[in-house]
Amino acid sequence: MKEILVYRSGTSNMTTMEISDEKYEDIVSRLEAEKKREENYKKYKEYLQSLGRDGSVWERVLVEIVGNLSPIAFETWFSPMHIHDIDKDERIVYFATGEDFRTGMLNTRYIEMLENGVRKAFKDDYRVIIKTSYAD
Repeated sequence: MKEILVYRSGTSNMTTMEISDEKYEDIVSRLEAEKKREENYKKYKEYLQSLGRDGSVWERVLVEIVGNLSPIAFETWFSPMHIHDIDKDERIVYFATGEDFRTGMLNTRYIEMLENGVRKAFKDDYRVIIKTSYAD
């Protein structure tokens, strides 16, 4: 058991609370993951902005997935692609890659990561479709 300090909701009072070691480790793990996500966001924000992605939906998606990628994987697979369209009625995000090999690799190795990033960025359950190009 661990004893932690907590703020009481709606007051400025602090109190102690005992939680299990397992719950404590879970809290620490979540805090570390959030901290890492924030650090990754700061680290890549300037880079993403240099690509013309300044606070866009695509940047929010990238921020969600960037912590799971090496810089080389990010540059190789995700940097060259873009959002082609977003169908809010059908909740589908369409991505274009510009290259067949990249499309295949993303659909094979990274689709789940990309879908999770889209869900987190949109705070909703969107599907992802990745194609090389789209006929407009």
